Amino acid sequence: MALVVVNLSQAFAPPYPTNDMDAQTIAELQAVRQNLESQVDQLQVQEMRQAEPTSSATCVTATNPGPADSYISYTDPASSVSMKLPFNAAWGNGCAAVQTDSEGIHFGPGLEASIAILDPSKVPAFTTGVNRTVSGLKVYKDGQHTVAVGKTYAYSIYTKGWLTDAEINKLIQSLKVVK
Repeated sequence: MALVVVNLSQAFAPPYPTNDMDAQTIAELQAVRQNLESQVDQLQVQEMRQAEPTSSATCVTATNPGPADSYISYTDPASSVSMKLPFNAAWGNGCAAVQTDSEGIHFGPGLEASIAILDPSKVPAFTTGVNRTVSGLKVYKDGQHTVAVGKTYAYSIYTKGWLTDAEINKLIQSLKVVK
């Protein structure tokens, strides 16, 4: 399922009353806006439910998972950071697309990749020389561990080898604080 997010703030902004716009027209436009905002909220809740693990499902990870063929949107409730995580339905039957714990947000085949959202002052020690800059974030890499440092947050990305540099760059580019 794909979720399309539309910013309706300008399209249905409360109109300024003019001589040629009556109160009924203004009320109709406000009702349309409220209806659309309600639909967007329902879609976001539905998407979050699909990303949550189900207790009755047995998680079987594929032995040859293959590359991602799509992306799922995820917003971390604690930090309000949204991101697009690589996904492929072939990665496992009954596995949740995303799981979270105190270590971070886990995704990918067998949930073997993770991203942790950190205070920028608490980044790992290997961040001494900038490897590259992606979307304004300073990116450091040490083996299977990549850290992207911004003004508000630092993002610690770990993979057991299947996540390519290109996928890591796409993930970093998708990071947005949506407070």
